[in-house]
Amino acid sequence: MRDHFPAIVVGDKLYCIGGRNTSVHTEENFTAFFNAVIPQVDVFDFKEGQWRTAKQPLPVPTAAGGLTAVGNYILYFGGESGLKHAHDETQCFDVRKESWQQLAPLVRGRHGSQAINYNDKIYFAAGSPVKGGGNISSLEVFSAQHDWQSLFNGNDLDGWQVKCLPKDEQKDFWSVQNGAIVGNSMGSSSHDYVWLQSEKEYSDFEIRLKFQADTVAMGNSGLQIRSRYFSDESAPGGGWLDGPQVDIHPPGPWRTGLIYDETRDERRWINPSLADWKIDKEKFQPKRVVFYYAHENHNWNDLRVVCKGTKIRTYLNGNLVSDYDGSGVLDNTNHQKYDVGLKGHLALQIHAKDQVLIRFKDIEIRKL
Repeated sequence: MRDHFPAIVVGDKLYCIGGRNTSVHTEENFTAFFNAVIPQVDVFDFKEGQWRTAKQPLPVPTAAGGLTAVGNYILYFGGESGLKHAHDETQCFDVRKESWQQLAPLVRGRHGSQAINYNDKIYFAAGSPVKGGGNISSLEVFSAQHDWQSLFNGNDLDGWQVKCLPKDEQKDFWSVQNGAIVGNSMGSSSHDYVWLQSEKEYSDFEIRLKFQADTVAMGNSGLQIRSRYFSDESAPGGGWLDGPQVDIHPPGPWRTGLIYDETRDERRWINPSLADWKIDKEKFQPKRVVFYYAHENHNWNDLRVVCKGTKIRTYLNGNLVSDYDGSGVLDNTNHQKYDVGLKGHLALQIHAKDQVLIRFKDIEIRKL
């Protein structure tokens, strides 16, 4: 039994994908049906006049996702489950092999919409961004002819370099495990900042990635943008990374997506604009905060950052956190001195003296 599902005909077969059983309720939880999603793919063969179940189930089962076909492939977009926000996965089903693979995710998770294939592009419009309701007016376009580039091959740290003080060089805090970049300083509180910096530089770009935070290690991390590491005598302590940072803060998820400036002559919050590192939750917590930990059902967070000129926008799990115009800050003499703020490297952070356990994957960038 299933409802809230799309269906599509490819060749001589009908495919029913996703959906849920809305009749599922409990005395304690009337909305238990949100979690009663259906992973099985049902197939009706018109030639044989029979139903059967496909070999592989939908990897991330949801209800009310969008569906379309391109040749021998069926694409299933987004959908709704028991999570607070709508899903952003793009799941691709090969009808010949009856197997699934994951493609580039939606810019913003949504459900209750439909996908249309037109002139070799797939258009996905409107829908809802959250469980149970809400509206989106935006339109997304999916195409195989895209300009996204992967920054992580899933196997090693090719394209990245560890930047830290000499005393921390042998600590191996950064590694690759199970297809993810892992920052792990567990058991150590004597280290300084340890960064994983991209070899390439970027100026105007959009970057998206997934990160996973663990409650056993409540240290601070972040994504440096347009930054640069210096290891000369002029650098504080003999080594410093200058530039703005999109904060990732598992101890206080509300801070994630706000912007701190590590530039040595700034070293303060710039969105919101504050005098130093101190920040008041009551004043500056965003209206909507969606954050997941590793032990939760949906345990990866989506982070997206758009940099264009002096403007920076950050999104956490589809929700806008920062809409910052850094005119007069990112282009001031402090940033010009170190050639940061408007261009520079990306970097992932392990905060000084913090015990951190954080994972990153699906890191992609496109130039604007």
